[in-house]
Amino acid sequence: MVDMLDTRDVARFVKSRAFFDRYYNYLISRKHIGGLEIDKGERDTTLDPSDLKNNIDRLEFKTSYLANGEYNCNYRIEVMYEGRKIDDMVFRINYASQMNLKNQIAYEFMGLEAVCKSGVTPVPYFYDDSKKDFPRDYLVMAFIQGRPMDYKKDLLTAAKCLNMIHKTCIPDDNSLVEPDNPFKAILEESTNMYSKYRSSDLFDPRVDERVQKIFARAQQICDGLDISHDGQDSPDKEGNKSIINTELNSSNFIIGDRTYLIDWEKPIIGEKEQDLGHFLAPTTSFWKTDIIFTRNQVEGFLKYYFEEFYGIEYYEFKLDQFESFRDKVYSYIRMNCLRGVTWCAMAWVEYNKSEKDLLNEFTFNKLKAYLDLDYLDMLVRDFIED
Repeated sequence: MVDMLDTRDVARFVKSRAFFDRYYNYLISRKHIGGLEIDKGERDTTLDPSDLKNNIDRLEFKTSYLANGEYNCNYRIEVMYEGRKIDDMVFRINYASQMNLKNQIAYEFMGLEAVCKSGVTPVPYFYDDSKKDFPRDYLVMAFIQGRPMDYKKDLLTAAKCLNMIHKTCIPDDNSLVEPDNPFKAILEESTNMYSKYRSSDLFDPRVDERVQKIFARAQQICDGLDISHDGQDSPDKEGNKSIINTELNSSNFIIGDRTYLIDWEKPIIGEKEQDLGHFLAPTTSFWKTDIIFTRNQVEGFLKYYFEEFYGIEYYEFKLDQFESFRDKVYSYIRMNCLRGVTWCAMAWVEYNKSEKDLLNEFTFNKLKAYLDLDYLDMLVRDFIED
C-alpha cells in the first residue's frame, strides 16, 4: 500500500504556481479556455488567457472529490475568475495500470487525444508523469456535466455514442496497443488473471468447475474463427479497425446535451464488435446494476447500431453482412464473460489480501456476487452453452 492522497492534497497542488503554469501553457497552446468544444454554457469564452497570468490573485481553483476506480482517483476542479466560472475540469490521479504499462497516464492521455474528434469524449488538457511537483502521475481533462446512463432509457443513445467513436479516424501517429489476434489476446489476458485466483488459498473448486466451462467455450471460439484484420467479414473497405474503449460499464457513460463516454483507461485499436460485445455482456451490465439484457434487447441494439453505422439502406440489402456482424458480437459477448469473471476472481484475491492501493466496498460486494455459484451457472446456461 502507498500513502493515499486526498482532496486537501489535490486542492493544495492546484493552487500552486507549478500547476498554474501547466494550465496556462495549455490555454496558450490551444488559444481558448480548455474544453470549449463541449459544455460551452459552463465556460466563459470571452476571457483572454493572458488576463489570468496578469491577475493570478483573482483566480480560484475549487476542488471536490468525484469518484475513484480500481486504479485511479478523480477530482473536479472548477476554475473561478472574479466570482464567475471560466472552466470545469477533472484532475485524475493514477495509482496502477490494468495493462501493466509503465506509462499508464501518458497512454490514457494519448487515447483521449485520439478519440476527442468524435465529440463525445472528454477533451484532454495535459498530463504530468514526472512526479517533480506532485507525487503521483496525473492528467487533466474537461469535466462533463450530466447524469449516469440508465440502461432502461438510454440504450439507443449509447449506440449512437459508440457509433461516433468507432467512426473516428485512427491517427497515423498513434501508439495504441493493437492485438494481432483479439480473441486470443482476451483468452491470454483471462488466463493470466485467473492464475492468481487458482494459486491462492481462496481457490474454490466449485467456482473453478464453472469457470473452466467458460474457458472451454472461449478456446473453441479461438480455434474456430478467422479473426484476422483483413476486412473479409466486414462491410468496411479499409477493414474493421476502430479505436475501442474495452470498458463500457454504464457508469462510464454520461448523459448531458448528448451521450458521452468518459473513461479511457484501456483504449486499443481493435474491432468495433469487441466493444459492443463488452457493452452487451451480462458481466458488464450487472456490474453497476442488476440488469442482464434479453436476446430481443441485444438484437434491437445491434440492428440500430448497424443501421446507424452503415445506413439503413445497407442493412436492408446486406442482411448477410449483418448476420456476420451479429455473430461476431455474440462471440465477443462470450469472450467478455470470461474476461469479466476472471478479472473478478483476480480482484477477489487482491481485495482479500489488501494488495490494492484503492479499496472500494461496493466493488468488494460485487466481486462476491460474480463468483456466486448461481450467477456462474446462469452465465454458463444462458450465454456460454446457448
